[in-house]
Amino acid sequence: MAASESFPNRVRSSRGWGAARGAVPGSLVAVDTPVPAEMQQNLRAAPVSSPATRSSLLTSVQSNTGDSPPGHGAPPPTPASGSSSSASSGALAPAVPLPGRSRSSSGGASPSPPPPPLSGRAGSVGAPTGGHQGGEAPLGTQDGPELPSAAPAAAATAAPVTYRERRFRELLFDSEVVNLEELKKLSWSGVPSKWRPMVWQLLLAYLPSDRKRREATLTRKRKEYADAVPAFFDVPSASRTMQEQKMLRQILVDVPRTSPDVPLFHQAVIQRCMERLLYIWSIRHPASGYVQGMNDLATPLFVVFLSAAVERSSASVEAMDAARLSKEALTNVEADTYWCLTKLLDNIQDHYTAGQPGLQRQIFRLEELTRRIDSDLHLHLQNEGIVFSFFAFRWMNNLLMRELPLQAIIRLWDTLFSEDESGCGFEDFHVFVCAAFLKSFSSKIQTLAGEELMCFLQAFPTREWGGTEVETLLSEAFILSTLYRNSPSHLAHDPSSPGALL
Repeated sequence: MAASESFPNRVRSSRGWGAARGAVPGSLVAVDTPVPAEMQQNLRAAPVSSPATRSSLLTSVQSNTGDSPPGHGAPPPTPASGSSSSASSGALAPAVPLPGRSRSSSGGASPSPPPPPLSGRAGSVGAPTGGHQGGEAPLGTQDGPELPSAAPAAAATAAPVTYRERRFRELLFDSEVVNLEELKKLSWSGVPSKWRPMVWQLLLAYLPSDRKRREATLTRKRKEYADAVPAFFDVPSASRTMQEQKMLRQILVDVPRTSPDVPLFHQAVIQRCMERLLYIWSIRHPASGYVQGMNDLATPLFVVFLSAAVERSSASVEAMDAARLSKEALTNVEADTYWCLTKLLDNIQDHYTAGQPGLQRQIFRLEELTRRIDSDLHLHLQNEGIVFSFFAFRWMNNLLMRELPLQAIIRLWDTLFSEDESGCGFEDFHVFVCAAFLKSFSSKIQTLAGEELMCFLQAFPTREWGGTEVETLLSEAFILSTLYRNSPSHLAHDPSSPGALL
């Protein structure tokens, strides 16, 4: 690169010393300050390989622009060791070479290849390999993660890997078979976003712990679901029974109501995915069929698996444009959501069978636990004529999906998936989470009465809850589980009763 190409007409000014526009960071040129025309000519014509020449040019730039380096005009400190003779005698240390030139061992300048150009999407390093020239590649088919737009390559450097991230990587990839017990212990306190899709699939036993079998398993399960779509969903209405038509109508009514605060689920292509997977699940599980609330349980799974397909965080996925997704990526996300929802519901299936005995059991446990840990709250609800099923039925049926923001639910599910031996804490530990949730609003509830109390119990002020609040909630739930999980007599109406409630 010629010297005239290395210095623009205007260089940027920063708080100290930085790189001229187009120069390697660290060049000793003041930035963002206008340079007089005559100085531009001198800068273009002057050789830059001599330290003395650079010192003279730098002094001229400072005197004409009024800018100075840090330290009130003092030159930058020279290296402590390994410096040249000119640097040790007080001259400025050699600047970082300009682009297109490298310093030879003899101190002269020799040509060097220019850095690779930035191409593809804004902020992406290197040329795209997907063949989508003249336009943006569909999400789910890009070769690398999306980087912030207009960010320099240096700023796009990944953040330092934390200890927890390193431990997750070791568990997932350093051995042929994943140690699920260790994975559960590590996941209890939260899973990093980049590893969450794989961790959830492992904890739900959708993915095998043997690394060699994962790819074949994913291919087989996704194909099985793809074959089920034309067999069960894409059929004429006349071929469906009256019960199946009624169930499909209910799904079509419920899906548009799913997660009203999440724009992703308002898009027709996503709603169609939800309708298919819920209907196919219901047809293949006739003992329960579709029950209102199941649509909510699919949303955390769908968002998490979609975040892996497009290499984004689950929070950013909530507002993305589904039209940019490739068909293959969306089909795989739908299949993975279906199978993991199946695994989840297998553990709590009696919540949705006739009479819903599982839900009734959980509500009874919650009331007894509340009576034991906060008798004043329990008495207040009793005096106001509030039965626990009035508010707790939805907590158990929807697993707090209507009470907490989606990102808070995703963090909560990290713990619930890793809580007990079956890999799903939605039956047992969820009761302690609900008790801790109710107790956290005890003071407020005891100041309310009548209709105001009923409205509060149906709409808790948790819209702004995030990770901190969920961590506190889980800590309280863990303490309660430690105290009462193996002490059923503490929760019996009659202390001498042998009946186990928890």
